[in-house]
Amino acid sequence: MDAALRWFVMDKLDGRKDMNNVYSNALSFYSKQLSGYKGRILEVGLRKAILQPSLTGNGLQVEGMVIAKQVFEENTTAEPFLLKPSYLYDAIFIPFGQFLAIPERVMAIKALKSCYDHIKPNGRIIIDLILQEEHSHSNPKKSEIKYDKDNLLVFESQMIDVDYYEQKATYFLTYEQWTAGECLQRERRLQTFLWFGVKEFKLVLEKIGFTNVAISGDYQQANGQNGRSYHKVYTFEATKGK
Repeated sequence: MDAALRWFVMDKLDGRKDMNNVYSNALSFYSKQLSGYKGRILEVGLRKAILQPSLTGNGLQVEGMVIAKQVFEENTTAEPFLLKPSYLYDAIFIPFGQFLAIPERVMAIKALKSCYDHIKPNGRIIIDLILQEEHSHSNPKKSEIKYDKDNLLVFESQMIDVDYYEQKATYFLTYEQWTAGECLQRERRLQTFLWFGVKEFKLVLEKIGFTNVAISGDYQQANGQNGRSYHKVYTFEATKGK
């Protein structure tokens, strides 16, 4: 995940001022949810498998797979996941809402079906979705973090297009890293995100064939108090039948 996209996700999770805390909470949650699996586990990420190194260090057999760059190009015919046909995993997970960056709804559903086909019977899929809070064009939203007198990070996001029928929003993202008055790194990109309703996504998983869908909020283990509208991130866990 590049810097601009990573910052956008952290901003959505209210973690821009403490990215380490968000990462730590996610790592603790996934470590607990995956702790019972002795076989192969796959993390799917955008340009980088974020949790895989730490989870592997905790004794889990976690592999990382990066989604092909072509998937994020408009009108692409690229397969969302190029998984080896013979490979089956005990669990597949996609953290930090990265699944929503697949630009087309049909492709996103196809990606879920691909995951289903590569999970062992009684295995699980775990996916984070970030709540889409903006539904209209907005003024630029700017955040700054000054670590000391010489180092500054600047992030700006602006929704420039929203498609209510396709349920997707496009943002213009800018990320800058300044040191001693000099800009050392600048990223600017257009990024499209899908959105799903919580109950809608549960139905999508069930339609594909998953069962026992559980929903957690903000990396807290699923229970009757979670999944409410004030959460920033929803984690869906579902089982593939025998």
